[in-house]
Amino acid sequence: MENKLLKLDTERMEFSTVDLPPDHDDVQCVIVEAEEGKIAMFSYDFSGTSIDYYAFLQSDGEKAYAWHLKNTIVIPLPTDYGFNIENAAAEGYIS
Repeated sequence: MENKLLKLDTERMEFSTVDLPPDHDDVQCVIVEAEEGKIAMFSYDFSGTSIDYYAFLQSDGEKAYAWHLKNTIVIPLPTDYGFNIENAAAEGYIS
């Protein structure tokens, strides 16, 4: 199951899968809780020049949900500087 997330609907206690946005097979990403309990994602490729912010939203007039690119955050760092998105969370916070 590549490029998919496992989502738990806590009201119905049912699992479903969610497709990642296109071209996310070779990026680092972290899933976060956004406003009003919605799902969001920060991701970047290994060039390290920017981070994309996606929100998982219901499409207008449809019952289907999809990822929507909300913002691209440019990272003004020297080209030889590296950073990572850590794959850990504790007590609801990303470290």
